[in-house]
Amino acid sequence: MDDTVGERRAARRLPATPLEIERATLRPGCLVAILDLSTNGAQVQSERPLRPGSRIHVRIAARHWTLAVAADVVRCSVWIVQADAVIYRGAVRFEEECTALWEEPAVAVSRA
Repeated sequence: MDDTVGERRAARRLPATPLEIERATLRPGCLVAILDLSTNGAQVQSERPLRPGSRIHVRIAARHWTLAVAADVVRCSVWIVQADAVIYRGAVRFEEECTALWEEPAVAVSRA
């Protein structure tokens, strides 16, 4: 029996740091940190749990671009437990592939 785990990602991801993301929110009103981003979705970190299967609205504001798109929460789990907070890490899948927006940051990052 083959126990090899295949790549589950449908598209290449870029880390958030070179994309110069300034603010990201999941509506209704949940601030999140974007860990990485692809044309199909994002990995996020939050102080609030995200309910898998729920429909949300994602708004990401970066230095030179903004993305606003409907998405679904794919998964969410406890990532860090501290004395005064719990940090969650989850994944969201965009309703539409965001290729036009992605091309500009991807080119900038690949040249750096």
